[in-house]
Amino acid sequence: MNIWDLTKFLKEHTGEWFTPHEIAKESNSDIRTVKNDIRILRNRPYETTYEGYSLEIAERRRLYALRIIKDVEHSIKLIQKEIVEVEKIGEDLESIVRDRNLLLKHSSCIAVRDTFIRYLEKARYHHNDKIRQRNLKKLKLEVQSIKNREKKRLESLIATLGAMKKEKEE
Repeated sequence: MNIWDLTKFLKEHTGEWFTPHEIAKESNSDIRTVKNDIRILRNRPYETTYEGYSLEIAERRRLYALRIIKDVEHSIKLIQKEIVEVEKIGEDLESIVRDRNLLLKHSSCIAVRDTFIRYLEKARYHHNDKIRQRNLKKLKLEVQSIKNREKKRLESLIATLGAMKKEKEE
């Protein structure tokens, strides 16, 4: 079992509570694997959020249960928070360095990440001032492109979830 199998299983049984042992038994999987997948899913809520679901975990001391529920409004709120997060990213060198992890999180692919890191390192540490300034300009353009691309993607997700919400209301 992997994280996608776990989300698929929970989506098939939307609204039903399951313990990790029940999930392991149903999926013929190892309990440690299931618990690791639950931990990963808990730390990456966007795996379910972007599709309009919300993961709920009821914990007690050593026993817990989880379920997934259809919650479009909560998903829209979380995505709006991400949009605000993207808009707050500054475009001067200090704020880019401070928000490096955020920018890497919102980079769409490995090539974009590598380009961003290369420009950032050269803008910060290159010994030649002209090259540093040129890379700083390229870095700012790359940050603007990451921000614009991510905003468009998140807004399209909100539009999709909004359509799901309207469909559900009708």
